Amino acid sequence: MYFIPLNNYAIHTTIKSDGNARFKVSWFNPLTGEYSDKKVIENSNWKEYIPYWKDQLNILIL
Repeated sequence: MYFIPLNNYAIHTTIKSDGNARFKVSWFNPLTGEYSDKKVIENSNWKEYIPYWKDQLNILIL
């Protein structure tokens, strides 16, 4: 999980893989208790994640 502060545009990270090139991603809004839909994405060496809710706190769940 990654906490994305209110004023951040995006987070960039590398996820080490156990050989699986795909994983699930979703977002959580701690102020409203809402979750985004889960998406399956391809793993890459350097990935950009843009928060689901604009101008709000977001938690990225990988």
